[in-house]
Amino acid sequence: MTKKSVSIEVTFKIAQKIEEKSLKEGKRIYIANVAKATGITTPTLHRMINKSGNTWIKHVIALCDYFECEFHELVEYKVIKADLN
Repeated sequence: MTKKSVSIEVTFKIAQKIEEKSLKEGKRIYIANVAKATGITTPTLHRMINKSGNTWIKHVIALCDYFECEFHELVEYKVIKADLN
């Protein structure tokens, strides 16, 4: 089996979403607010915004290459419990 060489870039639109939410709510939203609301640490959010430390993405892409499938065929997203309070 030949290993494919794939170059891919994953961009999280967190900064854009923070700006949109700030405008929608009429107040400045900070990464610390996002961290507190989501349980994701601020360093992790910064790494996601700055495109560093996305190791799990690289693993998912490698699995997609191996199985010759698209991201949505390997990863499923569903809300198990939504607690918006």
